[in-house]
Amino acid sequence: MAKNVFISEKEFLDGKKVFSKELQEEISKTLEAIDENTLQKRVAQVTEKIDCTACANCCKKLIPGFNDEDINRISKHLQITRKEFLTQDLKKNSEKTSEMKLAPCLFLKDNKCSIYEIRPDVCRKYPRINKKVNSYDLASNAVICPIVGNVF
Repeated sequence: MAKNVFISEKEFLDGKKVFSKELQEEISKTLEAIDENTLQKRVAQVTEKIDCTACANCCKKLIPGFNDEDINRISKHLQITRKEFLTQDLKKNSEKTSEMKLAPCLFLKDNKCSIYEIRPDVCRKYPRINKKVNSYDLASNAVICPIVGNVF
Protein backbone atom coordinates (compact mmCIF):
# COMPACT_ATOMS: atom_id res chain seq x y z
CA MET A 1 0.00 0.00 0.00
CA ALA A 2 1.49 3.34 1.04
CA LYS A 3 5.20 3.81 1.34
CA ASN A 4 6.74 4.09 4.81
CA VAL A 5 8.13 7.53 4.02
CA PHE A 6 6.02 10.34 5.43
CA ILE A 7 6.13 13.62 3.50
CA SER A 8 5.82 16.68 5.75
CA GLU A 9 3.68 19.66 4.79
CA LYS A 10 6.83 21.68 3.96
CA GLU A 11 8.35 18.93 1.81
CA PHE A 12 5.00 18.49 0.14
CA LEU A 13 4.75 22.17 -0.70
CA ASP A 14 8.28 21.99 -2.09
CA GLY A 15 6.92 19.69 -4.82
CA LYS A 16 7.86 16.19 -3.74
CA LYS A 17 4.78 14.71 -5.47
CA VAL A 18 3.98 15.32 -9.11
CA PHE A 19 1.02 14.10 -11.13
CA SER A 20 1.88 11.27 -13.46
CA LYS A 21 0.36 8.24 -15.10
CA GLU A 22 2.53 6.14 -12.80
CA LEU A 23 1.04 7.81 -9.71
CA GLN A 24 -2.45 7.20 -11.05
CA GLU A 25 -1.61 3.53 -11.69
CA GLU A 26 -0.06 3.16 -8.22
CA ILE A 27 -3.24 4.57 -6.66
CA SER A 28 -5.41 2.31 -8.80
CA LYS A 29 -3.45 -0.78 -7.69
CA THR A 30 -3.66 0.31 -4.06
CA LEU A 31 -7.42 0.75 -4.31
CA GLU A 32 -7.79 -2.72 -5.82
CA ALA A 33 -5.59 -4.33 -3.17
CA ILE A 34 -7.25 -3.05 0.01
CA ASP A 35 -10.69 -2.92 1.51
CA GLU A 36 -12.49 0.31 2.44
CA ASN A 37 -12.00 -0.22 6.18
CA THR A 38 -8.21 -0.54 5.82
CA LEU A 39 -8.13 2.51 3.55
CA GLN A 40 -10.09 4.60 6.06
CA LYS A 41 -7.77 3.53 8.91
CA ARG A 42 -4.81 4.70 6.83
CA VAL A 43 -6.58 7.99 6.06
CA ALA A 44 -7.20 8.53 9.80
CA GLN A 45 -3.55 7.78 10.66
CA VAL A 46 -2.25 10.23 8.07
CA THR A 47 -4.83 12.90 8.92
CA GLU A 48 -3.64 12.90 12.55
CA LYS A 49 -0.15 13.88 11.39
CA ILE A 50 -1.08 16.69 9.01
CA ASP A 51 -1.77 20.27 10.03
CA CYS A 52 -3.98 21.61 7.25
CA THR A 53 -3.26 25.20 8.30
CA ALA A 54 0.44 24.60 7.64
CA CYS A 55 -0.53 23.88 4.05
CA ALA A 56 -3.96 25.21 2.96
CA ASN A 57 -3.01 24.08 -0.54
CA CYS A 58 -6.58 23.09 -1.32
CA CYS A 59 -7.71 26.66 -0.60
CA LYS A 60 -4.84 28.11 -2.60
CA LYS A 61 -5.10 25.92 -5.69
CA LEU A 62 -8.61 24.51 -6.01
CA ILE A 63 -11.76 26.36 -6.98
CA PRO A 64 -14.61 25.16 -4.79
CA GLY A 65 -18.12 24.56 -6.01
CA PHE A 66 -21.16 25.84 -4.15
CA ASN A 67 -24.54 24.17 -3.88
CA ASP A 68 -27.72 26.15 -3.22
CA GLU A 69 -27.54 25.58 0.54
CA ASP A 70 -23.93 26.82 0.60
CA ILE A 71 -24.87 29.95 -1.33
CA ASN A 72 -27.79 30.72 0.99
CA ARG A 73 -25.82 30.05 4.19
CA ILE A 74 -22.71 32.00 3.17
CA SER A 75 -24.56 34.99 1.68
CA LYS A 76 -26.59 35.25 4.89
CA HIS A 77 -23.35 35.16 6.91
CA LEU A 78 -21.82 37.85 4.69
CA GLN A 79 -25.00 39.90 5.07
CA ILE A 80 -25.44 40.22 1.33
CA THR A 81 -28.16 38.92 -0.93
CA ARG A 82 -27.84 35.60 -2.68
CA LYS A 83 -27.77 37.46 -5.99
CA GLU A 84 -24.93 39.73 -4.80
CA PHE A 85 -22.86 36.71 -3.72
CA LEU A 86 -23.49 34.97 -7.03
CA THR A 87 -22.60 38.07 -9.02
CA GLN A 88 -19.60 39.32 -7.02
CA ASP A 89 -17.79 36.13 -6.08
CA LEU A 90 -19.14 33.17 -8.03
CA LYS A 91 -19.52 32.08 -11.63
CA LYS A 92 -21.22 29.25 -13.49
CA ASN A 93 -18.87 26.47 -14.58
CA SER A 94 -19.21 24.16 -17.58
CA GLU A 95 -21.63 21.97 -15.62
CA LYS A 96 -23.82 25.03 -14.94
CA THR A 97 -23.13 24.92 -11.22
CA SER A 98 -21.70 27.76 -9.16
CA GLU A 99 -18.04 27.97 -8.27
CA MET A 100 -15.67 30.60 -6.97
CA LYS A 101 -14.37 32.92 -9.70
CA LEU A 102 -10.72 32.69 -8.70
CA ALA A 103 -8.20 30.82 -6.61
CA PRO A 104 -7.00 31.26 -3.96
CA CYS A 105 -10.25 31.10 -2.07
CA LEU A 106 -11.43 34.55 -1.03
CA PHE A 107 -12.21 33.17 2.43
CA LEU A 108 -8.59 32.08 3.05
CA LYS A 109 -7.06 34.38 5.67
CA ASP A 110 -3.66 33.61 7.24
CA ASN A 111 -3.84 30.02 5.94
CA LYS A 112 -7.18 29.48 7.67
CA CYS A 113 -10.75 29.45 6.44
CA SER A 114 -12.48 32.58 7.68
CA ILE A 115 -15.87 30.86 7.30
CA TYR A 116 -14.80 27.43 8.54
CA GLU A 117 -18.00 26.70 10.48
CA ILE A 118 -20.16 27.41 7.43
CA ARG A 119 -17.72 26.47 4.64
CA PRO A 120 -19.06 24.91 1.43
CA ASP A 121 -20.03 21.25 1.45
CA VAL A 122 -17.27 20.35 -1.00
CA CYS A 123 -14.70 21.83 1.41
CA ARG A 124 -16.16 19.89 4.33
CA LYS A 125 -15.67 16.64 2.40
CA TYR A 126 -12.17 17.36 1.08
CA PRO A 127 -10.07 15.35 0.64
CA ARG A 128 -12.51 12.70 -0.46
CA ILE A 129 -10.59 9.45 -0.12
CA ASN A 130 -12.50 6.24 -0.60
CA LYS A 131 -12.67 3.35 -3.02
CA LYS A 132 -15.47 5.03 -5.02
CA VAL A 133 -13.28 7.98 -6.06
CA ASN A 134 -11.50 7.29 -9.33
CA SER A 135 -7.72 7.03 -9.45
CA TYR A 136 -7.37 10.09 -11.72
CA ASP A 137 -9.11 12.35 -9.18
CA LEU A 138 -7.09 10.88 -6.32
CA ALA A 139 -3.83 11.30 -8.24
CA SER A 140 -4.77 14.91 -9.02
CA ASN A 141 -5.47 15.52 -5.33
CA ALA A 142 -2.32 13.66 -4.28
CA VAL A 143 -0.22 16.50 -5.70
CA ILE A 144 -2.31 19.15 -3.90
CA CYS A 145 -3.04 17.60 -0.53
CA PRO A 146 -0.41 16.04 1.75
CA ILE A 147 -3.08 13.81 3.29
CA VAL A 148 -3.83 12.19 -0.07
CA GLY A 149 -0.15 12.27 -0.98
CA ASN A 150 0.77 10.33 2.15
CA VAL A 151 -2.09 7.84 1.95
CA PHE A 152 -0.85 6.82 -1.49
